[in-house]
Amino acid sequence: MVSPGRAYPWGPTLTKRTVQVLGAAVVAVVLVAIGVMAGKDLNRSQQRSEQRPTPTPASRTGFPDEGIPTTTRPTVTVAQLTIGQTADLAIVEVPAGQTGAVAPMLTVDASRPTIARMAATKVKATTGDEFDRPERGLYLGIYVKLLSLVDGLASKANGSLYVAMRGHRYEPTYGPGFEPAYEFNDLNAGEAIEGWLVFDVPDRHGKLIAVDSFEGTKVAVWTF
Repeated sequence: MVSPGRAYPWGPTLTKRTVQVLGAAVVAVVLVAIGVMAGKDLNRSQQRSEQRPTPTPASRTGFPDEGIPTTTRPTVTVAQLTIGQTADLAIVEVPAGQTGAVAPMLTVDASRPTIARMAATKVKATTGDEFDRPERGLYLGIYVKLLSLVDGLASKANGSLYVAMRGHRYEPTYGPGFEPAYEFNDLNAGEAIEGWLVFDVPDRHGKLIAVDSFEGTKVAVWTF
């Protein structure tokens, strides 16, 4: 700091009052400079905001605005069956997402060529054995038959089976006393598989539901 009353060779003696006046003047100049710089920054920001380009309508760019393609999904009917009845499975081409491509979906539709026949023929329930008890009370077995009418059935469409009961979905499991097991393999025309699908369930009554694996849509329902 500058000491009041001290003489310097390049100027007159500085009194305390002179130092105070000079200090106030310096502060005022600095504040003015800051205000000017802030004003310039604000003006630049406003100018950049005003100069931002606005989107040009597609009609003026020469490129059409194609938007998002719309697709129409076919209406499929879910076959309602009882134990012993057969579902004639067909496929229908459905739009896949927004790509415009199509994918095969399983359905039961008499107006379309049948690619396979599936039947649920009998139901059996047990409480397991001394080594293996079901967690929910019952091992429920449903005997399923599948006949392919085309070569490479798995490449044409894919489905899966589960049991619906009391508002819950139960997936196949393993239980003793159900042989042979239903195990899916790719089939060619004229080939068939059959066996027991086993479920750990709380009741003897429910529904066996076949769904398309990709779409998750119901194909056929067997009530038991």
